[in-house]
Amino acid sequence: MSGSDILDEVRALIESSQHEIRIAVAFWGKGAVQRIALNKRTDVPVEILCNASSGACNPDAMSELIGLPNVKVKNCNWLHAKVFLSTDALIAGSANVSANGLSLEGHQELKGWNEAAIVSTNGDAIDDAQRWFSAIWDNSNCEEVDDEFIGTIRPVWNARRRARPLSTSTKETDILSVLDSSPEVLTNRGIRVLRYPNENRSEGGEKATEEIRKEFDDSPPGEKISPILGATFSRADSYETKQVKDTPEEKRKALAGWPWNNWLIDTTDNATLFWFLGPQDSVQKIRQKANVVTFVVPAYGARKLPLSNGAYLTLSRKSLVELRRRADQRRRELGKAEIDIPIEELLL
Repeated sequence: MSGSDILDEVRALIESSQHEIRIAVAFWGKGAVQRIALNKRTDVPVEILCNASSGACNPDAMSELIGLPNVKVKNCNWLHAKVFLSTDALIAGSANVSANGLSLEGHQELKGWNEAAIVSTNGDAIDDAQRWFSAIWDNSNCEEVDDEFIGTIRPVWNARRRARPLSTSTKETDILSVLDSSPEVLTNRGIRVLRYPNENRSEGGEKATEEIRKEFDDSPPGEKISPILGATFSRADSYETKQVKDTPEEKRKALAGWPWNNWLIDTTDNATLFWFLGPQDSVQKIRQKANVVTFVVPAYGARKLPLSNGAYLTLSRKSLVELRRRADQRRRELGKAEIDIPIEELLL
């Protein structure tokens, strides 16, 4: 079988099973439960093996699975199988459930992937598959998937989603053309657009920023390439909070809402760069006077935003101006002095 025939057979197996349903599918994506009609079979026990620790399972799909009253899910971090089992039938093939192991979801992202599978009602084959499934299910290294476990895989999923490849053979693509032609491609990539009143830094903030720039300029070329992001940074700068009292509570308030570990398009700046705002622990505290401080947040600019398939998103001057116009329009609609929103919200 291939194509939609696989889905039809999986649904038929699930709908016709009179006893237990067992599924060993490594990767689960958005809408998986509905896609295979598993939510309609709450009358029989269901056991599911997955590989959610890989970061290729949508955490929301996992939450939906364990929310079903008859479903038990275990994570096995070496699993790569795609097997559906009932007492009467066996389906084995290459197809995951709404995801393909690269954190891709939806028609556009999955376009071009060809899947195949076989279906068997041979009793010996089914018995062999049942023994194989039981051996993995009973393995002590497999762990139950619960809310706590799902909380641990969400950051890994988010990271994979951000770096997923473009569904195009073009190596460099301007981000505005992607936004206007395929906005879903930018969803979950952690790319945000900023627009705010241009304010001068404080004296202390300017001094801290100069130190950040000097440290960056003096660093070896190899240290300007992020091994995690795959980005080559070409410039360092910073953002500064307003002055606050030097207390833990005021610090929490001052830093709440900052888009940590995100890419930023700063439309107030004229530089056509993607700025990366690192983790919160990179913040520098500047004492302005007795009990008042400001926080300086380092940011590093890259001319190209790298994706996992060797492709890059770029930002032209023309696109920056247009994004600024859209951001100003959105800011007026919201009645706000400044905005910090995902880029996909600026689709016309």
